[in-house]
Amino acid sequence: MPGRNPWLPGVEIKSDGGYVILPRGEHISGARYLRQVMGVEGAFDRGLVARFMISAPPDPLGQRKSRSAPVPAEVQSAYGGLLSSFVNALWPLVDPHEMKIDPDAVEMLFDFQDEIEPRLAKDGDLRPLGGFARKIVGSAARFAALHHLGWYGPSGLVLPINVGSVACGIKLAKYAIEHYRYVMAATGFVTEIAIADRIVR
Repeated sequence: MPGRNPWLPGVEIKSDGGYVILPRGEHISGARYLRQVMGVEGAFDRGLVARFMISAPPDPLGQRKSRSAPVPAEVQSAYGGLLSSFVNALWPLVDPHEMKIDPDAVEMLFDFQDEIEPRLAKDGDLRPLGGFARKIVGSAARFAALHHLGWYGPSGLVLPINVGSVACGIKLAKYAIEHYRYVMAATGFVTEIAIADRIVR
């Protein structure tokens, strides 16, 4: 059943296209959903599609278990408690909150930018990915912030983001590059599907 997900409401699990953080719909796959979104006038304006973070795991059809184990109660409780703690901490805030980051973590992001920049040149492998690739360093920073908050909870709001979280953010950004490349190829927007498929699978 497409989109079946009894544990995380709002996260729709697609049969062959990864995860879509949206209310449930009738789209059979994430790739088809993206193709429909990209066909809408203005979809690429102001970097909308470039900000999509995509995961395209291997197709599970033919290997799914009908009696899969439920998420343990303690995991559900911890997840719900973490989200509730953020709501309680952030709800009273009126102004935007600026998070801090360690100087060494900033240097790590600069090093990642130096690694990415040559790949954005005209003959670079990231050039066909357009705005997504140009924003990937910023995405790594946001991934790092999320990892930091997930690790420390609301207390992370006043603690600086460290190199460990930035390392995880960069790892996720590199993962996102290849999965974005694969899905763009599947939807007809990037041509290197053979290369992307080999990397992802």
